[in-house]
Amino acid sequence: MGRQQATAPVTLEVVDPDHRHARHGLSAYYAELDRRFDTGFEPSVARPTTVDDMRAPAGRFLLASLRDEAVGCGVLKFHGAHHWFEKPLARVGS
Repeated sequence: MGRQQATAPVTLEVVDPDHRHARHGLSAYYAELDRRFDTGFEPSVARPTTVDDMRAPAGRFLLASLRDEAVGCGVLKFHGAHHWFEKPLARVGS
């Protein structure tokens, strides 16, 4: 990777899990896990996740891009209670 690429900002955005970059990212992730595990990896057996689990309100699909090229992805899944930390000085009305 060249010096110029290393200093470019990575952007993070929420996209639909059916977006082509999201589908490609998930496929690449599952293929990597399949290579790493001696017994392989089957996503539907490991912990089934549907595309609806990756959409609001259940979750979000995050896509990382560098210079308009998808370079990473992740899924946030919300479960029950939510916990949030804020610095005391950032709280309004404290």
